[in-house]
Amino acid sequence: AAKHQKQVEITHIVSPDGEHLELVSKIQVSQGPEAWMQALEQKMFETLKKLLYKLSPTKGYTQSSEKYPGQLLITFAQYQWTSEIEKALMDADPNKSLNNQHTQHKKVILTKLTSRVRSNLDRIERLKVVSLITIELHHRDIREQMLKDR
Repeated sequence: AAKHQKQVEITHIVSPDGEHLELVSKIQVSQGPEAWMQALEQKMFETLKKLLYKLSPTKGYTQSSEKYPGQLLITFAQYQWTSEIEKALMDADPNKSLNNQHTQHKKVILTKLTSRVRSNLDRIERLKVVSLITIELHHRDIREQMLKDR
């Protein structure tokens, strides 16, 4: 008699903090661990890449943080900050660019994040917003140090 084995599928992953990330497609756990673990790693990268492209520099990440994993939001914040600083440094007057435009933009972001952290958030969302505030404050400190060192 043939034995019926239950097919195991991986549809999402869960972080130690409890964040759920639904994968772009299911993974069948039917072969040895090397095969399905490699497939899982590939699907994680595909999923995160797809989500990263959905984050928009014009819309920002401050209001849509519940839709995205925390680490992805931090990565996007770092990428966006680096791009903005690079653009300011390439400007004819980097000090003016770093002081005016960049400062106002970051104040808006910090204000939005601060407002969100004061609202009624679940534990995971609060962790994400607090992490983003920390990153933004770090960005501010680096920018100020750059201006001071010029």
